[in-house]
Amino acid sequence: MARSPRQEFRPSVKAEIKARAYDADAGFYRCEADGCGCVVSVKECPVEGAPEGDVDHTQATWTQSSVAVKDRPPLTAAAGKLLCEDCHKAKTRREAFERMRTDGGGRQHAEHLRAMAAKLEGIELEPTRKMQGRGFPEVSRKLQSRGFPTKEERQAARLSR
Repeated sequence: MARSPRQEFRPSVKAEIKARAYDADAGFYRCEADGCGCVVSVKECPVEGAPEGDVDHTQATWTQSSVAVKDRPPLTAAAGKLLCEDCHKAKTRREAFERMRTDGGGRQHAEHLRAMAAKLEGIELEPTRKMQGRGFPEVSRKLQSRGFPTKEERQAARLSR
């Protein structure tokens, strides 16, 4: 599946999403992720020590139809949420791992994403086997003709010290 360009929220829609996330009783914006609800800092209402808030798509861009961005209907406030940095990172990692699984992406990258998601959730994974390199090449004849020692000559010189 080809990667489709990202469709951005209009400023008026972002304002609508932020208005939905505003907690009038507390006077702060709150993260809309399930089970979070932490106070977030946005440009309109900065909060000292609070994580930055970001408007994010509820449906990943790559799962949307392959219709060109210019032909898609504009995004509505229902298509986005205001998330804190931690929830946004976790959601992005989950989506990236899901994309790797569904797109048949590279095994090594999928392993990396799996480990990162587990680390984020505090789960210990059993170590996977490291990739075996091809090792260092022996000194070529061309280098030997220029006066570089062979492996045996280097070892003999080391032992004679």
